[in-house]
Amino acid sequence: METTLEQHLEDTVKNSSIVGVLCTDSQGLNLGCRGSLSDEHAGVTSVLAQQAAKLTAKHDGLTVAEPNVHRAVKSRENPGAQEQSNNV
Repeated sequence: METTLEQHLEDTVKNSSIVGVLCTDSQGLNLGCRGSLSDEHAGVTSVLAQQAAKLTAKHDGLTVAEPNVHRAVKSRENPGAQEQSNNV
């Protein structure tokens, strides 16, 4: 599974519109990250995804839009990880 996750992270960050990707478990443990994101973002990202899931039961995450930046935080039950991507 680790190799698959690592490959997914590498493939995701190859997209020129994505500057960072982060995957955590439900406790906020960093399972892997690439690009502009680091371990310090793991806990906050996990909490954001969990809270968004409570607010939007029909959706798997939330999107935060700012000028020139698009952040998507998604919660996935399988494999139980959250990911954040920042698009510039």
